[in-house]
Amino acid sequence: VQSVATRTPIPPPTPSLVQREVAEVTQALGLDNVTFLGLSAADWINLGLSVLIFVLGYWAAAWFVRHGLRRLVRRTQTNFDDRFFASIEQELKWLLGILLMQFSILRLSFISGGLRTLLDDIFFILALIVVMRISVKLIDFGLDWYETSLVSSTRGVSDPAIIMLKNAG
Repeated sequence: VQSVATRTPIPPPTPSLVQREVAEVTQALGLDNVTFLGLSAADWINLGLSVLIFVLGYWAAAWFVRHGLRRLVRRTQTNFDDRFFASIEQELKWLLGILLMQFSILRLSFISGGLRTLLDDIFFILALIVVMRISVKLIDFGLDWYETSLVSSTRGVSDPAIIMLKNAG
């Protein structure tokens, strides 16, 4: 007898303090029985809060990448990290955006377990793609650095293996 393992859907989140407060406010205003497009007033408010979390969080993360990390990278002695950071800056913003979107969406309690699992898988794949792009850029930068240092130390002779690796990518 063969056993087939099935994936357990991600359970809905435990209502947070914010979600409990929203439920209390909608109940106090008499909106707890109001629905629109199948969602309660509390669900719509929580959806709006998720959008706000994503927008403000992405703005703060983009500012941190653009100003905070760039300032940190400039303090080093080499320019390798400056050039590498400049080349992956957009990917870092994408990665932070994906993580914020995942948090913003998966905090909503009205999303079903199956959809929650699917969305979690999609976010994982998107983050993996971005991390792979960053890894490829790091390898390219390492090969460029190695080739430059090799050419300068051997008076213009390049390593055929480096040329082959660079042409393969």
